[in-house]
Amino acid sequence: MGDERGNGFPATPRTGVAAMSAAARAGAPRPNGGHVPAWSWPGLQEPLEPLLLDLVETCGRESQVGVVMLHLWHEDIAELRGVAGLVMDFVGPPTTAHLWCRILLDEHLPVTEALRTRRVVTVEDQVAGAARYPRREVQTWGGRTGSCVAVPLAGPIGAPAREEPIRGVLTVAFRDPMRFDPRLIARVRAFAELIGEEVAGIGELPLAEPFRRGRANGAAGAANSGAAAGRTSAPDRVAAGPAPAPPVRRSRRSRSGPDLQSTLEALDAAGTGTFDWDLVSGEIVLGTRLGGLLGSRGAYVGPIEAVLCALHPEDYPGLRMSLAEAFASDGRLSSGHRMLDPDGGPHRWVEVRGSVVNESGGRSRRLRGVVTDVTEASDLRLSLARQAEEVEALVIVVDEEWRVVYCNSPSEQLFRRPRAEILGRPLHALLPEARSHGWGRHLFAALQERRPQSFILHVPGEDRWFRVRAYPRPDQMLLFCVDITDERREEAQRREAAQLAAAQQARIQLLTAALAESLTVRDVVRAARRLPAVCGADGLVVGMVQDGRLRVVGHAGYPPRAATGYTAWELDEDAPFVEAVRRRSAFAITSRTEYLRRYPHLVDLAGAAGKQAWVFLPLVASGEVVGTAVLSYNRERQFDADDYRLFGQLRALLARALHRARRYDDEHAMSSGLQRGLLPGRPARVAGLTVATRYIPATVGMQVGGDWHDVISLPGGRVGLVIGDVQGHGVDAAAIMGILRTAVLAYAVEGHEPAEVVRRTNALTAGLGTDLFATCAYVEFDPRTGRAVVVRAGHQHPAVLGRAGTLLVDVPGGLPLGIDTDARYPATELVLEPGDILVLCTDGLVESRGLSLDDGVAWMLETLEHGRGMTPDGLAGHLIARRTGELGDDIALLLARYDGVDG
Repeated sequence: MGDERGNGFPATPRTGVAAMSAAARAGAPRPNGGHVPAWSWPGLQEPLEPLLLDLVETCGRESQVGVVMLHLWHEDIAELRGVAGLVMDFVGPPTTAHLWCRILLDEHLPVTEALRTRRVVTVEDQVAGAARYPRREVQTWGGRTGSCVAVPLAGPIGAPAREEPIRGVLTVAFRDPMRFDPRLIARVRAFAELIGEEVAGIGELPLAEPFRRGRANGAAGAANSGAAAGRTSAPDRVAAGPAPAPPVRRSRRSRSGPDLQSTLEALDAAGTGTFDWDLVSGEIVLGTRLGGLLGSRGAYVGPIEAVLCALHPEDYPGLRMSLAEAFASDGRLSSGHRMLDPDGGPHRWVEVRGSVVNESGGRSRRLRGVVTDVTEASDLRLSLARQAEEVEALVIVVDEEWRVVYCNSPSEQLFRRPRAEILGRPLHALLPEARSHGWGRHLFAALQERRPQSFILHVPGEDRWFRVRAYPRPDQMLLFCVDITDERREEAQRREAAQLAAAQQARIQLLTAALAESLTVRDVVRAARRLPAVCGADGLVVGMVQDGRLRVVGHAGYPPRAATGYTAWELDEDAPFVEAVRRRSAFAITSRTEYLRRYPHLVDLAGAAGKQAWVFLPLVASGEVVGTAVLSYNRERQFDADDYRLFGQLRALLARALHRARRYDDEHAMSSGLQRGLLPGRPARVAGLTVATRYIPATVGMQVGGDWHDVISLPGGRVGLVIGDVQGHGVDAAAIMGILRTAVLAYAVEGHEPAEVVRRTNALTAGLGTDLFATCAYVEFDPRTGRAVVVRAGHQHPAVLGRAGTLLVDVPGGLPLGIDTDARYPATELVLEPGDILVLCTDGLVESRGLSLDDGVAWMLETLEHGRGMTPDGLAGHLIARRTGELGDDIALLLARYDGVDG
C-alpha cells in the first residue's frame, strides 16, 4: 500500500492524508474550536486522522462532537487498545483521554458491550448512561459528553454478523444529549467500514510494542511516545523478540522549574517517590525512586503511558476510576495499586496520594503527589499475618476497589486457587458465581454504613457455605469467614426430612379423603392407586376374598399382561398373596432371589414387570379378612420399623374402605333387584298418547324409594295414569309402594271407576297396620275422545301444557291413603285437545329445602312454558335438569301428550 514510513506504518491511499499528517508533525496551529489528538503515543493516529476529521465534520451537522476514539481488539491479552482519537480542544485539555487507552473486556462500558454483542450501542444522555453503566459512563472523558454511539468494526456494511471477525470499536461522543437517527448511525457505520479497510490494509498492526514493554539484557522497556524511536518491521520484530527499552529521557527538566526538581530529588533522597503529571501534554516526571519501576536508573521524564503500562493489568481500571473521580470532584487522589517489576520479579504494592493543581489561566492543570511502597509490612503486621495463618477461619482483606490485598492460607479453599493468584485480583472476579447471591449488597452496606455486617455466602461451584463477618476500615475491609458447610448440609437434611414427612402426611390425608368418599369397590380401588406414592412403592395389587377365593380387583404400576395373568387364587395355594390372608400379619420379601427361594414354582410371577421387592399386607376389618394388598418395588429394599408402622396405618385405611364398599355393593345389588321388581318397566304404548316418565330416589345408594308412577292398559283402548308418593324413603317406603302400586293396578284392571279404584286402595292401605300414609293421583284417559277423569287423594294438582298456556288444574280431592277408611274421593272430568300435555308429579320436584311449595309450583309452570314444543321425553329431562336445590324427597314424574286418534 505505498512506501513505508519511518515509524513502520504504510502510507494511506486517501487523498490529502500525507499533507495533513505532515502538517500535524510540523505542529501546524489548529483553529479554535477544533480537535486535538487524544493519544500521546504513536499508533494509527497519523494515517487515520483525516478520516476522523471527516467523521467529526459529518456528525457535527447533527450535534457538536466532543470525542472520537478508535479502539482495536487484542484477543491475546483480552484488551481494547486505543490507537487513534480526537478530543475537542475548547472543552479543556484531554485530562482523562489517556486513561481510556486500555480497556479490559470484562469492563462494563459501551465500547465493550459493542465488542461483545457485535451490535451498535447508543447512550442518549448521561442519566441513561449512568443507569446502564454505573460509576463508569458518567466519568467517561471527564463527564464532558451527553451522548455517544459505539460501532463495532466487523467487516463491510450488510455482511452477515458472524462472517468477519471484530477488529475494534469506533466511538463518537457528542456534547449534548440526543436521540440517534438511523441515518446518523448509518453514516457512523460507513466511516467504521472505511476505517476498518484502512486498518486491514496495514497488515500486522504494530500496536503491541507501545503497550507491552519489551525487555533486553535485563532492562525493562518503557512505552515509547516519540515517533523518532526507530521501529523494525513485523517479521524482524518476531525474529528478534521483544523490542529493547527505548532510551529514557532523564536530561530534560520538568516544566515546573528547577525549584520543584530540587524538591523532588530531596524527597527521593528521603525515601519517598514523587511524581508530577502535566495533564495537558500527558508528560510525567518521576523521581529517581519511581523511575526504577520503569527500568530507569534515574528520574523519568516522558509520556504517562509508560507509567500506565507499568501497572498490573487488572489494576488499570481501578486507577482510571480513581483518577476520573479525582478530576470530577475535589481533585484529591488516594489509591493503592500493584506495579510490575521490570526484571520479571514479584509485583510491588504502592500507595498513591496526590492532588490536581490549576496553574495560571486555569487551562493548564497538573497532578502532583507521592508514591509509597507498602509491599513490606511492619513487624506488627507480619505478626498478625502469621497468627491469621494459624486459624481455621478464612481471613481476607480487600481494599476500596474490592481487590484482595491479604488472605490467609485457608482462603485458598474458598477461591480454589493458590494464594499467589488471589492477591490483587477483584473479589467479584474470584467469585463470579457468588455475585447473584447477594454478597456484594452486604459488603456495600458495610462500607456505606461503616458498621460490621454478617451474612451467609454460598459458593455454588463446590456447594460450600460460609458465615461471613465484614468489618469496615477507612481504606480496607476485613472479612472473617467460617466454613459452615457441614452445618448447612445437616440442616438441609433435617429440612428435607421434614419436607418429606410433611409431603407424606399430605398424601396420607389425600388418600384418606379419597377412600372416605368412595362408595363402591371400584371407587376404593381407584382411590387406592394413591397408596404407592405414599410409601415410595412402584406398584400395587389389591385382592379381595370372594366366594372362597382371593380375586384381584385392581392394580397399578403393572403392564396389563402381568396383572391379568393371575386373577384368582385358591385360599390353600402356596403363594405369598394367600399366605398373608392365612397369617393375618404383614411380611416382606426384599429381593427376587429370596422370592424364588421361598416360592420357586412362581418364577414367572416373580419376574413380572421387573419387580425386586414386595410387601404383603392382609386387609382385616371388623375381625374379617377382606383381602390382600401387595406393594412392589423396582429395586431391592430393606424395611425397618418405621416402614411397617406406615404399612399398618395404610392397610387399616384400605381394609375399612373395602369392607364398607363391599357392603354397599351388596346393598346396591339388593336395591337394584327390588327396583326391578317394584317399579314398572317402559311405559305401555297407547294409541293416541305419548308418555314419558322419570324416577329419582332421594336416598343415596338406593335405586328405589316410596314414589311410583304407572301406565295401565284398560279395556276399550282406555289407559290409566298413576302417580303416587309413600311417606318416607328407603326400603320400608318401597315395600308399601309396591303394595299400593299392585292394588291400584288390580282394581283398575277389574274395571272399577276411578273414584272406586282410589277408595278401595285407601281401605287396603288403612288395613296394612302401618303408620305410613301415601298420596296418589289416578287419571283414566280415553284417547278416542280426549276425556280424562281425575281422582286425587291428597296429592299434588296436575298441570296441563296447552295451546292457551300452562295451567295448574284445580282438582278437588280427598285425604291421603291410609288415614280414614271411610274417606270418599270425588272425580273431576277434563278434556284435552290434541297436543296438550298432562303433567303429573310428586312433591319432590316442586318442593325442597329453601324452596316453598308455591314457589316450586310457579317454577314448574314457568319451566314447562319454556320447554314448549319439546317432546314429552325431552320436556321431562328439561324439568329434571333445571331443578335446583338439595334433593330432599324422591321424584316421580309422568308426562302424557294427547296426540288424537285418526278416524
